[in-house]
Amino acid sequence: MWDSFESIFEAAKEDENCEAYVMPIPYYDKDQEGNLTEMHDESGLYPDDVGIISWQDHQVDEIDPDVIFIHNPYDWNNRLTSIHPKYYTNKLVCKDRVVIYVPYYVSYTEDKEVMVTMGGAEFYADYVITQSEQYKKRFEQLMDDYKKKDDELNDLIVSYDNGNKFIVLGNPKYDKIRSLNKYEYPLRDDWKEKLFDESGNRKFTMMLDTTIEILLKKRKVLLDKIGDIIDFVENHNDLSLIWRPHPLIKPTLVNSCPELLTTYNGLVNRCKNLDNCIFDDTNDMHTAMAWSDAFMGKYGSMIELYRVTKKPTIMLEIGEKTNFESDGKYDEEGLKTKVFDCQVIKEKDYGLGNLIDFSMKYQRDEAKDEIGQTDGEKIYDFAIKAAKMKMN
Repeated sequence: MWDSFESIFEAAKEDENCEAYVMPIPYYDKDQEGNLTEMHDESGLYPDDVGIISWQDHQVDEIDPDVIFIHNPYDWNNRLTSIHPKYYTNKLVCKDRVVIYVPYYVSYTEDKEVMVTMGGAEFYADYVITQSEQYKKRFEQLMDDYKKKDDELNDLIVSYDNGNKFIVLGNPKYDKIRSLNKYEYPLRDDWKEKLFDESGNRKFTMMLDTTIEILLKKRKVLLDKIGDIIDFVENHNDLSLIWRPHPLIKPTLVNSCPELLTTYNGLVNRCKNLDNCIFDDTNDMHTAMAWSDAFMGKYGSMIELYRVTKKPTIMLEIGEKTNFESDGKYDEEGLKTKVFDCQVIKEKDYGLGNLIDFSMKYQRDEAKDEIGQTDGEKIYDFAIKAAKMKMN
């Protein structure tokens, strides 16, 4: 999740008055009773130029930072995982420090069915950075709903309410995608074999995303959809597919719907064994995003981020019979305009076959757009002002 912080860190490094520290903290798996089990420490996975400090050798209160940025909101409230308990948000906040929660995700909020939830850190943090005015309003409504639920929660929220908690400043994840370049993400040999033909020409490559939210909502219907897409790609050797499910899908299946585990494992094995399919369970989503030519998915961060690439981004329809045939009866120029304007195009409006046909014809201008002030710079500038205001 370093992309949730990277451009903030870059802005901090540019400020000669700032000492910036990056302290990755461990997290634990949970069993079905909620007990903490295996610990994971991903400190070794950060880019070499970040210069992290060890959570084992340093204590937050010894460093005593003026500002802390966090990106995990769940504290003790996640059923599957937990950060180390000594870093729960209520243990970080204090009267002469600003704690800012920068969400580790962004969401495609134009879909009315998408869920907006709070993990718990939002109650304690001084500020919550939101991606848009729409998302800010939904957070504020949620907070009001929580206040009405019970008196103790109301008292908690009020005690940490600064009257302006939710701030619209975008998200560093957008900065990462806007500057994405596939040549910064060299392919492994096994990926090259599946994405290039025998003549060395790159195949048209689609990326398939599977979120936990849609899995829990649609269950077997979603797995049937994935199976249909894999069938289609298997029968078109001029295409390639990169399937990248959410990394917690398997533990979610084990805990919530174990009856689907056999079907899911079967789809994973099929994908791995096909000559033109990649099952992407790597730690970095950016390789798949950079090397793919179009995206298919439903809900989640990935669809929201991918649209910023100005490559075709398709919202799948789950539950209806998939039509992979293209009749050519679609407004190609209209679709081009939508993609250029970073809009999601929807299977239900055109049919998946037509959208795949359009995407294969679509030529993206790879010339870099001029990037002004990044979201990370905006967030950092706001944090400095907030810290000065709180300490005064």
